[in-house]
Order: sequence, then structure tokens, then C-alpha cells
Amino acid sequence: MLAMIYIQPTHDERMRIRYTIAKLQTLKHVLLKLISIMDEMVNGVYERDLKSSLLCFVLAINQCRQHVQTSIDAMEHLFPLNHLNSEKTIEEETLKFNSAFECANHYEKKIIKSFRDILNDYHVLPEIRSQMQAQLNEIFYGFLKLKLVGSFSFRKTARFTHLF
Repeated sequence: MLAMIYIQPTHDERMRIRYTIAKLQTLKHVLLKLISIMDEMVNGVYERDLKSSLLCFVLAINQCRQHVQTSIDAMEHLFPLNHLNSEKTIEEETLKFNSAFECANHYEKKIIKSFRDILNDYHVLPEIRSQMQAQLNEIFYGFLKLKLVGSFSFRKTARFTHLF
């Protein structure tokens, strides 16, 4: 019969895993908040091209959220943690935005701050930090595309067929 060799994590490793999960849950919460608000705003948009661009942005944010959730699930599966409390409580906001671009600008700062908290913290597992760097690059790209869409008026550019 084959025997599995399994090394139990030390107390310090368990604390690092717990700390990493708490940081990732904070990031996941901010991403979920942006996704829910942007979904509501997309429903109010009637221009086809603008709606398509906003849906692509929401899709990119949702893929990042899924990656963060997968990382959390993997750590919890390998090392089940009970009684996990978030590092800090997250305040609930009830802000109203006039446009999806305004909402994205507001949450861009919060998301980047959450990513930077993970990337600049040496207590977070190095593998997670490298994965979050790649996710941050994807988020930057998504916000850049949304800013470009926001800088153009679709009615003014509709007569041009070869803009990009």
C-alpha cells in the first residue's frame, strides 16, 4: 500500500495562509461590489456599442474575481481554516453614480489599493503575490480600455469605419 507523505504546515505558515486569505477576501469583496454596480448600470445603457464595451469590462473584472476566489478555495482546501475573520471590516457604501465611467473611476482607486496591499505585503505568500501581479496588469488593461471608450462619443465616431 502506498503511503502519502504530507508535511504539516508550521504555525508561521498557517498564520501566513490565514493572513493571505484575509487579504484576498478583502479584494474579492471590492471586486464583487464593482461587478454588481456595473451590472445595474449596464442594464440602463441602450447604445449597443457602449453596452458591449461595458459588458467586456465587467467580464474582465469577473474573471479576476474568479481567479481570486480560486486562490482562496485552494488555500482553504489544502489547509482548512476555522473561525477566519477578515483583517478589517469593510464599510458598505451607498453611492449613486451618474455614469458607468464615474463608477469605474471611483472603484479603480479602491481596487488598485487592494491589489497594492497584497503586492507590497511580505507576509502574503509569494506565489499569490506573483499571481496578483498578473491579475493587476489585466485590471489595468480593462480600466484603460474603459477610459478610452469613455473619451469617445459613439455618435461622433459612428461615421468613421476605420478608427482602430
